[in-house]
Amino acid sequence: MKNLHERIKKEETKLNEYVKKTDCKNYKSKYIGCPQCGSKINKEYIYNCRCPVCREDLRSETTKITINRHKDNIKKITKELRIEKEKCSNKAKTKYLLLFEEYCG
Repeated sequence: MKNLHERIKKEETKLNEYVKKTDCKNYKSKYIGCPQCGSKINKEYIYNCRCPVCREDLRSETTKITINRHKDNIKKITKELRIEKEKCSNKAKTKYLLLFEEYCG
């Protein structure tokens, strides 16, 4: 289970680093063109790599695919972790508590 937790953290770290590396603010050009609406936007007005006019993601398709692959890996590892926890809970020892009460009177 520790291994699965480490794999999740490692994959989340990879995802965060990749998102920061491919952020639109890191582009060299001052203006970025939107593939959807065709408008040219100053980098200062772009928030979260989305076009402020049409809300289209400005990153390349390869970048979007890579980000989705990292997210799918995190979901897959989380599912494996949940299955492993269920297996461990089924193997837990069952303990019984016995009581004896005697009433007088």
